Amino acid sequence: MPQDLVDMARRTNEARGHTAKLVPNWSAGFGPEVAGNVLLPGEDARIAPTTFDEWLGRQR
Repeated sequence: MPQDLVDMARRTNEARGHTAKLVPNWSAGFGPEVAGNVLLPGEDARIAPTTFDEWLGRQR
């Protein structure tokens, strides 16, 4: 399931006890055009069974 990269970074910081405020800056190299399927795996990709939520739950 596709997820928002900024949201994933925020959740990772929270899980690790970091309090940095993350503000997306779409003009710094990655514009809104990367919001499509650009960062998603291709049809032949081998996907690991671990989900982001499972991985995040192991962060301490």
